[in-house]
Amino acid sequence: MSTHYAPEPCDFGWSLTVLAQRYEKLTVDIFAALPKGMRGYHVLYTVVSREPETQQEISEYLGLDRAALVQVIHALEEQGLIYREVDPQDKRIRIIKPTPAGTELLAQIQQQLSQAETRLFDGLSLSESHILRLLTSDIANAWKNR
Repeated sequence: MSTHYAPEPCDFGWSLTVLAQRYEKLTVDIFAALPKGMRGYHVLYTVVSREPETQQEISEYLGLDRAALVQVIHALEEQGLIYREVDPQDKRIRIIKPTPAGTELLAQIQQQLSQAETRLFDGLSLSESHILRLLTSDIANAWKNR
């Protein structure tokens, strides 16, 4: 059972801001292990979990400007975490793939993020934190698919 600190819900925008600020404080050192920080994490996570992806698909999925994405991809590639492969069906297109080192580093970072998220959700039961994750995923995916 969770401990509720407010008799009724707070302003939603304020709540999101507080959570975002706390999340950033808990994760800034974790994301520092990657070039381009959190943005580098999102690109690497996408490449590992949604493989194979073109630069255009990654850009659309993450909502990143293509020029910004190219900088992140270049930085991750320089660190040996991803590589670009020519699409056999269209030589103009590059498929972004993870290296074993990229996949391994992502797994380590995800373990650290899991611990940080446990601290973020302090005060919620495991069931409540799971429900919160599902609901925020549902909302994000619903907006992404519009």
